[in-house]
Amino acid sequence: MKYVKQVGIIWGFTMAGEVLHAILPLPVPSGVYGLFLLLGALMAGWVRLESVEGTGNFLMDTMTLMFIPAMVGLMEYAAQIKEVFVPFMIVIAVSTVAVMVVTGRVAQTVIDLQERGRGKRAEERRGNAVESRVSAEECRENAAEGRVSAAECRENAADPLDCPAPLESEEEQTNAR
Repeated sequence: MKYVKQVGIIWGFTMAGEVLHAILPLPVPSGVYGLFLLLGALMAGWVRLESVEGTGNFLMDTMTLMFIPAMVGLMEYAAQIKEVFVPFMIVIAVSTVAVMVVTGRVAQTVIDLQERGRGKRAEERRGNAVESRVSAEECRENAAEGRVSAAECRENAADPLDCPAPLESEEEQTNAR
């Protein structure tokens, strides 16, 4: 039943794309309209990704099968294709390289922006951690009274070298308490 609902959602956006294609005088395929409508609905939160993910993944996995009829149809025009084969291959090679370069640059830019954001958050956390450090005296008192372990004391102390050494065995830890 889950997949029937997912197919219904995707089919609905496909039909909305067909309607837009019939109404608008633009040379845009109806499938592209449908994809952009679905993208907008996903980004706006009107449709949750989980609502279409399973069927979408299935369609992506079987996409190569969808090209078989088109390729068989092209075989009928092999003579005409031979005449323009070399220019087609040049255009395909150049456009493939261009798409790869642009995609790589955009992906690298996004990664750099994410890393800068992570760096700022890490710096803020470090600042907060330094502010929350306790003195060695407070650390020793907390460890001696058993409120924190020596390891926790070392993590929270301004100068971890002033903290007591961690106890080696469970017996020593039990005796200290």
